[in-house]
Amino acid sequence: MLEVLYQERIDIASTLGPQVRTIFEHFHLSFHFSVSSISQMSREMHTAGNGGTGQATADSRYVTEDVPFGLAMTAKLGRLVGKPAELHETGVKVFSAMYGRDFSAENDLLSALTMDVLVLEELVLLCKNGYPAGT
Repeated sequence: MLEVLYQERIDIASTLGPQVRTIFEHFHLSFHFSVSSISQMSREMHTAGNGGTGQATADSRYVTEDVPFGLAMTAKLGRLVGKPAELHETGVKVFSAMYGRDFSAENDLLSALTMDVLVLEELVLLCKNGYPAGT
């Protein structure tokens, strides 16, 4: 699943231009393992004592922040560039249902940036130039 999530991000980024690392490169550079499957690199992390213990409660920033500001933003960008991030979209829906919250609506940056009405060309210009002063 992680590999598919990262591929959705890479597909979006490739449409916008920047070169981004694959999940394999991320694990290799971050944890210094030989590039192999994510499953194998995760096993190596666990064997090395870097596996982590997970969260003590469901009220974790890994959900309450990463879903609205990571998954939802990636899903929005995917729609904007014509590369739907279906696994990201599904993740937002599943976590929203599990928590009884609308995580997409909790991302106040998307509305502040008027992401719902922007077209790709406008977003690219805003990224380069910003909003005019006073707006």
